[in-house]
Amino acid sequence: AYGEISRLDIGKINNPLRFQGQYFDQESGLHYNRHRYYNPDIGRYLTPDPVKLAGGINSYQYVPNPTGWVDPLGLNSCPGGDGCKPEAIAKDPAKSPQVNEGEAELPKTGGAQRAAKYSSNWKTASLDENVVKFASANPIVTTTDKGKKIYKNPTNGIEIVEDLNGAYFRIYDPSLPGKRRYLSLEGIVPNNKISHSGKQIGRTKSEYNEATHFNKGDYKK
Repeated sequence: AYGEISRLDIGKINNPLRFQGQYFDQESGLHYNRHRYYNPDIGRYLTPDPVKLAGGINSYQYVPNPTGWVDPLGLNSCPGGDGCKPEAIAKDPAKSPQVNEGEAELPKTGGAQRAAKYSSNWKTASLDENVVKFASANPIVTTTDKGKKIYKNPTNGIEIVEDLNGAYFRIYDPSLPGKRRYLSLEGIVPNNKISHSGKQIGRTKSEYNEATHFNKGDYKK
């Protein structure tokens, strides 16, 4: 109405960028949209839409959905190829972006983490058969607070160490010198291997670990 303030600008930060990539022209008070100028006071463009009637009946109006559509040049009449028709079928929430509620899965630790990362390269062997083979038919069985179940041979001290979280086991001989005290299924320390050329070469640490971890199950060579 006459005598009332129609517009009052109080700005401490001179930022010319406006909504949807518009650039504010301080001299004219208009927003530049590359192809035409937008008047924020009346909510209309000063010139018609260059895409003509493809943009709608009112060629001077503001974009119909500034938060969901992306149109940097202002020349697209619709973001999709279906004529912007409303969907008659509800979207499957399992295939749509969503915020999952509840507690996140805890990261795997210890043997479970090791098995998840490396077990595809391990042999599979029968736990029961190897317990009898290495720890005897009447082993001393103990369980640790770290999720290990140990079957110890009462005669020679050799142990079958079962990881309850990782579903694998190892064969351990505490009487051996050095750091490599885990055995293969043949009951030896697999320090060496045969190369492709037929020569005997030493195993790396990762290769040694791979040869001394066994997935629990029926034995398969």
